[in-house]
Amino acid sequence: MDNIGITLPKQPEDINQWKSKLIGKAFVDNKDMLTMSASITKDDLPSNSRVLPPGAFKTCDYRTDRLNVVLDDTNTVTGVYYG
Repeated sequence: MDNIGITLPKQPEDINQWKSKLIGKAFVDNKDMLTMSASITKDDLPSNSRVLPPGAFKTCDYRTDRLNVVLDDTNTVTGVYYG
């Protein structure tokens, strides 16, 4: 399929490491709520990151250094991308 001349920005080299580390894990609000090794908190993410629950508003600015963590309705990480 032709991409109509659109060039998508490259993802930083470590994106696959973040995907392996985060996808499928539960996101909890603080360390006191950690109940299993399959849980993460904001502290486990880079300082320049944002967590996107379902229906979250987000800005449209593209920042190559910002890690976006996408959650489903059970607070499980379903996606990770830079932008």
